Parts: sequence; C-alpha cells; structure tokens
Amino acid sequence: MRTVAEVFIEERKKRGLSLEEVQRQTKIRKSILELLEKGDYDELPAPTFIKGLIRNYGEYLGLDVNELLALFRREYDDRKNVKTSPTPLESQRFVLTPRVVLVGFVSLVVILFVGYLYREYQSFAASPLLVIDEPQDNLKLNKTSVSVVGRSDPDAEVKINGQVINLGPGGTFTQEVGIAQGTNILVITAVNKLGKITTASRAVSVELPKEEPTPPPSASGSPDTSR
Repeated sequence: MRTVAEVFIEERKKRGLSLEEVQRQTKIRKSILELLEKGDYDELPAPTFIKGLIRNYGEYLGLDVNELLALFRREYDDRKNVKTSPTPLESQRFVLTPRVVLVGFVSLVVILFVGYLYREYQSFAASPLLVIDEPQDNLKLNKTSVSVVGRSDPDAEVKINGQVINLGPGGTFTQEVGIAQGTNILVITAVNKLGKITTASRAVSVELPKEEPTPPPSASGSPDTSR
C-alpha cells in the first residue's frame, strides 16, 4: 500500500513541479515539504499540524484529501505501535539466582587459575633476566679488581667467567672480580631451571701507573778516601 509521501512525490512529478515552485504557491517551506515527501513525521510538530500540512499540499496537487488523511492516520498509528512495543531485550529480565552466582564464581576461578598457569609457564619458558649495572663496557681502570653489580631472577644461577656467585634479595648481586694488566673480558651468564641462558659481557682495561726509577746516589756527596 502506498504512503502519503509516495502519493505526493508521484503527483508532483506528474505535474512537473519543483519543490521551490510548490513553496512559492503554498507558502509551505521547502524543508517542510521535503519532510512530508520523506514521511519523516518525527521531525514535524504535533499530528494536528501535520494533518493541516497534508491537507494544504494535497489540495494544491488536486488530490483526495480524505484519502490522504486516512493514509496518514494508518502510518502514524503503525509507527506509534512499533515504538511502544517492547523490544526482545526489554522484555527479558535478568534474574540473579544462586545457580548464576555459582557459575560466575567457578568461571572466575577457572580464568584466574589459567592465567596463573600461563604466567608461570612464561616465567619458566623465557630466558632469565640479567641486568648489569656495573661496570660499564670498555671501562678503564688503574687497579687490578672491579666490582660487578647487577640483578637476575632469584632462582637463576649466575656466573662470572665460569665462577658461580651468590645472589642477594630479589636476585641482586655484587661481586669483586680480580683482573690483570691489559684488556679483560668479563662474561656474565644467568641460567634458569629449564636451562635457558642469558649472557652479558663487559670489556675492562687495566693500565697500572709506571714506577719511577730510583736515581743513583750523587758523586759529590761521597766521602774523599784518597788521603
């Protein structure tokens, strides 16, 4: 069944009229005419006002006004019924029962447990943490020892040049290491329980100060033994 909007558009085009021309003849604004031809009644004032517009526009086009108003009433009533009828979501009410609470609690526990297992797997499967704070790479010293400071995983085994060192709280460590004149390479490794290894290295150069030679005793200061 045709709508009021379709009847208006069909008759206006049949007469070869533009909306601008209809506006001049009927004094109905073009924006209002467009809403009528779209059937967009929600953007228009009260139904009484809409009926007056339909009557004026229909009379101008030479249409049966009573038929137009009957079509409008049917369209308007249908839209009103659609708006007032409850949607499926509105008609469904959520009821919190002990069963729902139990299912929700069990689901939460399962999610947390799976998350814990995944985090533990990641911690074991990943290579251990190894951070060397001191010494800096390519450090130059004038002494034969250097402090190695850093941190690793608390359960990792840390070695410096193959020598196991003790870890402090939180996996921190400070170890004094002997080095020789020239360039020394410090290799620090961390191994976790799965055998995953993380390695770091530091180059440390030692240049000891040269000892000044002792000058021979002065000849002028020796006693005269020729007499």
